[in-house]
Amino acid sequence: MKKNQKIILAVVLLIAAGAIVAFNITRESPPKSYNTDAQIRQQVSSANQQQTTTHNQVFTVSEHAGYKSVKIGYQEWMTENLSVTQFRNGDAIPEAKTDHEWKVYNQQKLPAWCYYANNPENGEKYGKLYNWYAVSDPRGLAPEGWRIPVDIEWGELGDALGGAEDAGHKMKSLSGWRDNGNGTNESHLSAQPAGYRHYNGAFHSVGDNGFWWSLDVYDADNAMGSYVSKSLDNLYRNFFAKGYGFSVRCIRE
Repeated sequence: MKKNQKIILAVVLLIAAGAIVAFNITRESPPKSYNTDAQIRQQVSSANQQQTTTHNQVFTVSEHAGYKSVKIGYQEWMTENLSVTQFRNGDAIPEAKTDHEWKVYNQQKLPAWCYYANNPENGEKYGKLYNWYAVSDPRGLAPEGWRIPVDIEWGELGDALGGAEDAGHKMKSLSGWRDNGNGTNESHLSAQPAGYRHYNGAFHSVGDNGFWWSLDVYDADNAMGSYVSKSLDNLYRNFFAKGYGFSVRCIRE
């Protein structure tokens, strides 16, 4: 199948799955403008990549500072979605329990988190959903010893898993995905279909898609993120409105 045909098919399947479609699916390159922290991390990440062999991958599962992790190449990722309610300095992150609260926090560009459908039982399974303002807050969303990955590191993860075209299938958990969309979890990342929260407060796509923030700014209204779908094997990267509620995976500092 030609590349353009694959892109069209991806859009059709994602629409059918109820996924976010308000983005440019044809964009493949990461944004050219990063904030200062992301620029530094990109340089370090690119330098490390030159020393890493991505073939015949060996996955090392361990634990660091109370969080289970897996080492893939030179990267070490959490194997579960983040579920903190405080920034690293101890300040509380506001919980948005209603659609109105979620919209207000986003309109004011303030950090917020929620459970999917505001149901704590979903938190036990999927972790919490955060807007990008929580992700980028200078007080630090990631626990001590961890940080939020930048977009290029998601690309490197895809490469380490044999290429973005198959990485999603290797990331997805063995159960929980609708319509036979489960993966092999070969990566030990146990990616769950936690869905997302729209900036207007509505919840969508649980069981169908998983979305994760990157630290990178795309423009004034959007930031970079990655996602996998029940319908496809790919790991995708694109830009999304900062007011969406996505899951977060951290990477070792």
